[in-house]
Amino acid sequence: MPFAEIARFLVRGLKARFRDQKCEFDVIRRHVGPGDLVCDVGANKGSFVWWLSRWCRDGRVIAFEPQPAFAARLAAVCRSLKLENVTVEAKAVHSRSGAQDLFVPAGHSPGASLTQKAVEATSFTTLSVPVVALDDYFAESDKVALLKIDVEGAELGVLQGAERILRQHAPLLVFECENRHLAPGHVERIKLLAREGFYDGIVFHRVIDGFMAQTGDVQFGHGGGSAEAGMGGSDLPDLPAEFSATTFERGTVGMARSQDPNSANSQFFIMFAPAPHLDGQYTVVGQVVEGMDVVDALKKGDGGNGEVTSPDRMAKVTIAP
Repeated sequence: MPFAEIARFLVRGLKARFRDQKCEFDVIRRHVGPGDLVCDVGANKGSFVWWLSRWCRDGRVIAFEPQPAFAARLAAVCRSLKLENVTVEAKAVHSRSGAQDLFVPAGHSPGASLTQKAVEATSFTTLSVPVVALDDYFAESDKVALLKIDVEGAELGVLQGAERILRQHAPLLVFECENRHLAPGHVERIKLLAREGFYDGIVFHRVIDGFMAQTGDVQFGHGGGSAEAGMGGSDLPDLPAEFSATTFERGTVGMARSQDPNSANSQFFIMFAPAPHLDGQYTVVGQVVEGMDVVDALKKGDGGNGEVTSPDRMAKVTIAP
Protein backbone atom coordinates (compact mmCIF):
# COMPACT_ATOMS: atom_id res chain seq x y z
CA MET A 1 0.00 0.00 0.00
CA PRO A 2 1.58 3.36 -1.08
CA PHE A 3 2.44 5.73 1.75
CA ALA A 4 0.37 8.49 0.09
CA GLU A 5 -2.77 6.32 0.31
CA ILE A 6 -2.16 5.63 4.00
CA ALA A 7 -1.54 9.34 4.64
CA ARG A 8 -4.80 10.29 2.94
CA PHE A 9 -6.65 7.75 5.09
CA LEU A 10 -5.19 9.18 8.30
CA VAL A 11 -5.76 12.82 7.31
CA ARG A 12 -9.35 11.98 6.36
CA GLY A 13 -9.86 10.46 9.79
CA LEU A 14 -8.36 13.48 11.55
CA LYS A 15 -10.61 15.88 9.63
CA ALA A 16 -13.66 13.79 10.49
CA ARG A 17 -12.73 13.47 14.17
CA PHE A 18 -11.88 17.09 14.89
CA ARG A 19 -13.87 19.02 12.27
CA ASP A 20 -16.50 17.45 10.02
CA GLN A 21 -18.10 14.91 12.40
CA LYS A 22 -16.72 16.10 15.74
CA CYS A 23 -20.11 15.97 17.47
CA GLU A 24 -20.74 12.38 16.39
CA PHE A 25 -17.27 11.28 17.40
CA ASP A 26 -17.56 12.90 20.82
CA VAL A 27 -20.73 10.90 21.52
CA ILE A 28 -19.20 7.67 20.25
CA ARG A 29 -16.03 8.18 22.30
CA ARG A 30 -18.08 8.41 25.50
CA HIS A 31 -20.07 5.29 24.66
CA VAL A 32 -17.62 2.68 23.34
CA GLY A 33 -14.51 1.21 24.89
CA PRO A 34 -12.03 -1.66 24.86
CA GLY A 35 -13.53 -5.03 24.01
CA ASP A 36 -16.66 -3.62 22.38
CA LEU A 37 -18.13 -4.86 19.11
CA VAL A 38 -19.04 -1.98 16.81
CA CYS A 39 -20.49 -1.81 13.30
CA ASP A 40 -19.77 0.81 10.62
CA VAL A 41 -22.44 0.49 7.92
CA GLY A 42 -21.49 2.47 4.82
CA ALA A 43 -17.84 2.82 5.76
CA ASN A 44 -16.94 4.37 2.39
CA LYS A 45 -13.28 5.49 2.64
CA GLY A 46 -13.02 4.70 6.35
CA SER A 47 -13.22 8.05 8.14
CA PHE A 48 -14.53 6.34 11.28
CA VAL A 49 -12.58 3.09 11.08
CA TRP A 50 -9.22 4.25 12.50
CA TRP A 51 -10.81 5.74 15.61
CA LEU A 52 -13.19 2.85 16.18
CA SER A 53 -10.28 0.42 15.94
CA ARG A 54 -8.30 2.38 18.54
CA TRP A 55 -11.19 2.86 20.96
CA CYS A 56 -12.40 -0.75 20.72
CA ARG A 57 -8.99 -2.39 21.06
CA ASP A 58 -9.34 -6.05 21.95
CA GLY A 59 -12.85 -5.82 20.52
CA ARG A 60 -14.08 -5.91 16.92
CA VAL A 61 -14.94 -3.39 14.21
CA ILE A 62 -17.08 -4.65 11.33
CA ALA A 63 -17.03 -2.19 8.41
CA PHE A 64 -19.55 -2.72 5.59
CA GLU A 65 -18.82 -1.03 2.25
CA PRO A 66 -20.68 -2.29 -0.85
CA GLN A 67 -18.55 -0.58 -3.51
CA PRO A 68 -15.91 -3.21 -4.34
CA ALA A 69 -13.07 -0.76 -5.05
CA PHE A 70 -13.64 1.17 -1.82
CA ALA A 71 -13.92 -2.02 0.22
CA ALA A 72 -10.70 -3.46 -1.25
CA ARG A 73 -8.81 -0.20 -0.65
CA LEU A 74 -10.06 0.08 2.93
CA ALA A 75 -9.11 -3.51 3.67
CA ALA A 76 -5.63 -2.93 2.26
CA VAL A 77 -5.11 0.19 4.39
CA CYS A 78 -6.23 -1.68 7.51
CA ARG A 79 -3.74 -4.43 6.78
CA SER A 80 -0.94 -1.93 6.24
CA LEU A 81 -1.71 -0.18 9.53
CA LYS A 82 -2.12 -3.53 11.29
CA LEU A 83 -5.66 -2.76 12.40
CA GLU A 84 -6.16 -6.41 13.20
CA ASN A 85 -9.50 -5.92 14.96
CA VAL A 86 -11.11 -4.54 11.77
CA THR A 87 -13.05 -6.74 9.34
CA VAL A 88 -14.07 -5.12 6.04
CA GLU A 89 -17.12 -6.69 4.38
CA ALA A 90 -17.73 -5.82 0.71
CA LYS A 91 -21.49 -5.93 1.22
CA ALA A 92 -24.46 -3.62 1.54
CA VAL A 93 -26.75 -3.83 4.58
CA HIS A 94 -30.54 -3.83 4.39
CA SER A 95 -33.65 -5.54 5.74
CA ARG A 96 -33.09 -8.94 4.11
CA SER A 97 -30.03 -10.85 2.96
CA GLY A 98 -29.55 -11.53 -0.74
CA ALA A 99 -28.54 -9.26 -3.63
CA GLN A 100 -29.72 -5.80 -4.66
CA ASP A 101 -28.89 -3.01 -7.09
CA LEU A 102 -26.59 -0.24 -5.86
CA PHE A 103 -26.87 3.11 -7.64
CA VAL A 104 -23.51 4.87 -7.90
CA PRO A 105 -23.46 8.52 -9.06
CA ALA A 106 -21.00 9.25 -11.84
CA GLY A 107 -18.00 11.10 -10.45
CA HIS A 108 -19.39 11.12 -6.90
CA SER A 109 -19.08 7.61 -5.56
CA PRO A 110 -19.65 8.64 -1.90
CA GLY A 111 -23.33 9.25 -2.75
CA ALA A 112 -24.03 5.63 -3.69
CA SER A 113 -27.35 4.23 -2.45
CA LEU A 114 -29.65 1.22 -2.62
CA THR A 115 -32.42 3.77 -3.18
CA GLN A 116 -32.35 5.19 -6.70
CA LYS A 117 -34.31 8.32 -5.82
CA ALA A 118 -31.78 9.21 -3.11
CA VAL A 119 -29.06 9.51 -5.77
CA GLU A 120 -29.11 13.18 -6.67
CA ALA A 121 -26.80 12.91 -9.70
CA THR A 122 -28.44 12.78 -13.13
CA SER A 123 -26.01 10.11 -14.30
CA PHE A 124 -25.17 6.94 -12.41
CA THR A 125 -24.15 3.33 -12.86
CA THR A 126 -25.89 0.31 -11.37
CA LEU A 127 -24.06 -2.51 -9.59
CA SER A 128 -25.56 -5.73 -8.29
CA VAL A 129 -24.09 -6.17 -4.81
CA PRO A 130 -24.45 -8.74 -2.02
CA VAL A 131 -26.72 -7.58 0.80
CA VAL A 132 -26.91 -8.79 4.37
CA ALA A 133 -29.31 -8.16 7.26
CA LEU A 134 -27.42 -7.47 10.47
CA ASP A 135 -29.59 -9.94 12.39
CA ASP A 136 -28.34 -12.62 9.97
CA TYR A 137 -24.71 -11.52 10.14
CA PHE A 138 -24.31 -11.30 13.90
CA ALA A 139 -24.95 -14.17 16.28
CA GLU A 140 -27.37 -13.70 19.18
CA SER A 141 -24.40 -13.76 21.53
CA ASP A 142 -22.71 -10.85 19.70
CA LYS A 143 -23.39 -7.77 21.80
CA VAL A 144 -23.24 -4.89 19.35
CA ALA A 145 -22.43 -1.61 21.14
CA LEU A 146 -22.66 0.79 18.18
CA LEU A 147 -24.39 0.99 14.81
CA LYS A 148 -22.99 3.85 12.77
CA ILE A 149 -25.10 4.06 9.61
CA ASP A 150 -24.48 6.20 6.51
CA VAL A 151 -26.43 4.64 3.65
CA GLU A 152 -28.01 7.54 1.73
CA GLY A 153 -31.69 6.84 2.19
CA ALA A 154 -31.67 3.14 3.10
CA GLU A 155 -31.48 3.74 6.87
CA LEU A 156 -34.91 2.32 7.59
CA GLY A 157 -34.05 -0.90 5.78
CA VAL A 158 -30.87 -1.29 7.83
CA LEU A 159 -32.83 -0.86 11.07
CA GLN A 160 -35.52 -3.30 9.94
CA GLY A 161 -32.82 -5.91 9.38
CA ALA A 162 -31.41 -5.30 12.87
CA GLU A 163 -34.63 -5.59 14.88
CA ARG A 164 -33.29 -8.38 17.10
CA ILE A 165 -30.05 -6.51 17.78
CA LEU A 166 -31.92 -3.30 18.61
CA ARG A 167 -34.25 -5.06 21.03
CA GLN A 168 -31.64 -7.32 22.61
CA HIS A 169 -28.64 -5.00 22.93
CA ALA A 170 -29.96 -1.42 22.47
CA PRO A 171 -26.76 -0.22 20.74
CA LEU A 172 -25.88 3.44 20.29
CA LEU A 173 -27.27 4.57 16.91
CA VAL A 174 -25.44 7.20 14.88
CA PHE A 175 -27.04 7.81 11.50
CA GLU A 176 -28.15 10.39 8.99
CA CYS A 177 -31.88 10.54 8.40
CA GLU A 178 -33.56 12.99 6.03
CA ASN A 179 -37.11 12.53 4.78
CA ARG A 180 -35.97 13.58 1.30
CA HIS A 181 -34.47 10.09 1.12
CA LEU A 182 -37.76 8.29 1.68
CA ALA A 183 -40.96 9.93 0.46
CA PRO A 184 -40.96 13.69 1.14
CA GLY A 185 -44.19 14.44 -0.74
CA HIS A 186 -46.19 11.70 0.99
CA VAL A 187 -44.70 12.43 4.41
CA GLU A 188 -45.55 16.12 4.07
CA ARG A 189 -49.13 15.22 3.05
CA ILE A 190 -49.64 13.09 6.18
CA LYS A 191 -48.16 15.82 8.38
CA LEU A 192 -50.41 18.45 6.82
CA LEU A 193 -53.60 16.42 7.24
CA ALA A 194 -52.65 15.48 10.80
CA ARG A 195 -51.91 19.07 11.81
CA GLU A 196 -55.27 20.20 10.42
CA GLY A 197 -57.08 17.45 12.37
CA PHE A 198 -58.38 15.61 9.32
CA TYR A 199 -57.29 12.21 10.66
CA ASP A 200 -59.02 12.61 14.03
CA GLY A 201 -61.86 10.10 14.37
CA ILE A 202 -61.07 8.26 11.11
CA VAL A 203 -61.77 4.51 11.19
CA PHE A 204 -59.64 1.52 10.25
CA HIS A 205 -62.08 0.49 7.55
CA ARG A 206 -60.06 -2.43 6.17
CA VAL A 207 -58.16 -4.79 8.48
CA ILE A 208 -56.89 -8.13 7.21
CA ASP A 209 -55.47 -10.40 9.90
CA GLY A 210 -51.84 -11.32 9.16
CA PHE A 211 -51.58 -8.68 6.44
CA MET A 212 -52.36 -5.03 7.19
CA ALA A 213 -54.72 -2.42 8.71
CA GLN A 214 -55.85 0.45 6.47
CA THR A 215 -57.18 3.86 7.49
CA GLY A 216 -56.96 7.52 6.49
CA ASP A 217 -60.09 8.05 4.39
CA VAL A 218 -60.72 11.63 5.50
CA GLN A 219 -63.75 11.89 3.22
CA PHE A 220 -65.86 8.85 4.15
CA GLY A 221 -64.09 7.38 7.20
CA HIS A 222 -65.61 9.46 10.01
CA GLY A 223 -67.45 8.17 13.07
CA GLY A 224 -68.48 4.57 12.78
CA GLY A 225 -67.52 4.44 9.13
CA SER A 226 -69.82 3.97 6.16
CA ALA A 227 -70.26 1.70 3.18
CA GLU A 228 -68.14 4.18 1.19
CA ALA A 229 -65.24 4.15 3.65
CA GLY A 230 -62.07 3.42 1.73
CA MET A 231 -63.30 5.08 -1.46
CA GLY A 232 -62.39 8.65 -0.60
CA GLY A 233 -59.49 10.97 0.09
CA SER A 234 -58.73 14.60 0.79
CA ASP A 235 -59.48 17.59 -1.42
CA LEU A 236 -55.78 17.81 -2.22
CA PRO A 237 -54.35 16.43 -5.49
CA ASP A 238 -53.19 12.82 -5.71
CA LEU A 239 -49.47 12.29 -5.20
CA PRO A 240 -46.84 11.04 -7.67
CA ALA A 241 -45.38 7.70 -6.56
CA GLU A 242 -42.23 7.79 -4.42
CA PHE A 243 -41.28 4.12 -4.46
CA SER A 244 -38.01 3.19 -2.74
CA ALA A 245 -35.81 0.23 -1.83
CA THR A 246 -37.31 0.18 1.67
CA THR A 247 -39.12 -3.12 2.15
CA PHE A 248 -42.50 -3.84 3.71
CA GLU A 249 -41.89 -5.46 7.09
CA ARG A 250 -43.97 -5.81 10.24
CA GLY A 251 -44.86 -2.28 11.37
CA THR A 252 -44.04 -0.60 8.05
CA VAL A 253 -46.43 2.24 7.14
CA GLY A 254 -47.31 2.58 3.46
CA MET A 255 -49.59 4.77 1.39
CA ALA A 256 -52.71 3.17 -0.08
CA ARG A 257 -53.51 3.74 -3.75
CA SER A 258 -55.64 2.46 -6.61
CA GLN A 259 -54.22 0.61 -9.62
CA ASP A 260 -52.72 3.91 -10.75
CA PRO A 261 -49.29 4.20 -9.06
CA ASN A 262 -49.76 7.97 -8.84
CA SER A 263 -53.09 7.91 -6.98
CA ALA A 264 -52.12 7.97 -3.27
CA ASN A 265 -53.85 10.78 -1.41
CA SER A 266 -54.62 10.42 2.31
CA GLN A 267 -55.12 6.73 3.08
CA PHE A 268 -52.34 4.65 4.57
CA PHE A 269 -51.85 1.17 6.01
CA ILE A 270 -49.76 -0.53 8.71
CA MET A 271 -48.31 -3.99 8.15
CA PHE A 272 -48.98 -6.87 10.55
CA ALA A 273 -46.30 -8.96 8.81
CA PRO A 274 -43.70 -8.72 6.02
CA ALA A 275 -45.14 -8.46 2.50
CA PRO A 276 -42.39 -8.71 -0.15
CA HIS A 277 -44.94 -8.50 -2.97
CA LEU A 278 -45.55 -4.85 -2.02
CA ASP A 279 -41.87 -3.89 -2.24
CA GLY A 280 -41.30 -1.23 -4.88
CA GLN A 281 -45.04 -1.10 -5.67
CA TYR A 282 -46.29 1.13 -2.85
CA THR A 283 -44.74 4.19 -1.19
CA VAL A 284 -43.25 3.61 2.27
CA VAL A 285 -43.66 6.59 4.60
CA GLY A 286 -42.56 5.26 7.99
CA GLN A 287 -42.24 2.53 10.57
CA VAL A 288 -44.04 1.86 13.85
CA VAL A 289 -41.38 2.18 16.57
CA GLU A 290 -43.66 1.66 19.58
CA GLY A 291 -47.22 0.45 20.08
CA MET A 292 -47.55 -2.49 17.68
CA ASP A 293 -49.56 -4.21 20.40
CA VAL A 294 -52.25 -1.58 19.79
CA VAL A 295 -52.16 -2.24 16.04
CA ASP A 296 -52.37 -5.99 16.65
CA ALA A 297 -55.49 -5.47 18.79
CA LEU A 298 -57.45 -3.63 16.07
CA LYS A 299 -60.77 -5.24 15.20
CA LYS A 300 -60.32 -7.48 12.17
CA GLY A 301 -62.48 -7.48 9.09
CA ASP A 302 -64.48 -10.24 7.44
CA GLY A 303 -63.85 -11.85 4.08
CA GLY A 304 -60.92 -11.44 1.73
CA ASN A 305 -61.29 -7.68 1.47
CA GLY A 306 -61.14 -7.16 5.22
CA GLU A 307 -64.11 -4.79 5.51
CA VAL A 308 -64.75 -4.09 9.20
CA THR A 309 -68.14 -3.79 10.88
CA SER A 310 -68.13 -1.24 13.75
CA PRO A 311 -64.44 -0.53 13.20
CA ASP A 312 -61.89 0.94 15.59
CA ARG A 313 -60.76 4.49 14.88
CA MET A 314 -57.92 6.93 15.39
CA ALA A 315 -59.12 9.14 18.24
CA LYS A 316 -56.53 11.85 17.63
CA VAL A 317 -53.46 12.08 15.39
CA THR A 318 -50.64 14.48 16.29
CA ILE A 319 -47.16 15.25 14.96
CA ALA A 320 -44.37 14.91 17.52
CA PRO A 321 -42.25 18.05 17.94
